[in-house]
Amino acid sequence: MPKFVNSPTYNTIDSTSASFIDLGEFEAFQCETNSNGCLSVIPTESGKRIRFGKSLLETIGDPDAVKMLFKGEKLAICTVPLNTPGSYALKKGGVLYATQLADQIISLNPSLKFAENASTRCGEILQVQKMSDDSLAAIITFE
Repeated sequence: MPKFVNSPTYNTIDSTSASFIDLGEFEAFQCETNSNGCLSVIPTESGKRIRFGKSLLETIGDPDAVKMLFKGEKLAICTVPLNTPGSYALKKGGVLYATQLADQIISLNPSLKFAENASTRCGEILQVQKMSDDSLAAIITFE
């Protein structure tokens, strides 16, 4: 690792100093891609897949399978036993290979760009509910 012979030193400028720069004149940088969200949608040439974020997987207990229920702009991700009718098996890393399901999630996010061969994050966990059968349901919102 190289070492600086003459490391630069910086003086801290107090807010009362004449050389103080008002940060209110600056604009925050906003990426065109969303780096927040509990789900990632990955469109590829051969299909689309969804990847659950680590926090979502941990929140719902890293299940083997889920049911995906939509109402308006909300999605309920419900943990279910493997091979439950209408369920999706989660692959390693919380991945679902389901183009139509990915298309439904994309339709809830009209302001985001879902580029081919790129991962786009979306959705925020609104709440987690413990169901009467002790399964969990994460309610996801899209804005």
